[in-house]
Amino acid sequence: MRKLLLNSSLFILGAIFLFSFFPLKDLLIGEWRNEKYGVEVIIFKKDNLYYGNVTEAGNEKGNEKLKKGPMQVLKNFKKTSDSTYCCGSIYLPKVGINISSNILMNNSKTLTVTGYILGIKTESNWNRIE
Repeated sequence: MRKLLLNSSLFILGAIFLFSFFPLKDLLIGEWRNEKYGVEVIIFKKDNLYYGNVTEAGNEKGNEKLKKGPMQVLKNFKKTSDSTYCCGSIYLPKVGINISSNILMNNSKTLTVTGYILGIKTESNWNRIE
């Protein structure tokens, strides 16, 4: 019994040691596309918050704006669990406003951004660009 307990303890310590060198991949980081609007965004992490810059705007007018510099559309998202990011904002270029929003990772290839405009819920789905 004592030997089994010792072996179990060593296994657990070894696993903790091993995983400390190989952190889990952050699934939100990467390139995403919103098919409905033809927008592509690269999401990155800075100072434990997540941001997203448009890399493709889907139309000529939007692409002209990109030539002036990166358009940041996702700001200040904080990871609250393995699949949720809260308390950020998304910029809506058509109307020129930021709205409070949350991100839900549905799986490693899809996410849903939920925003609120005057208490009205709006959602958009995004797919990872491979």
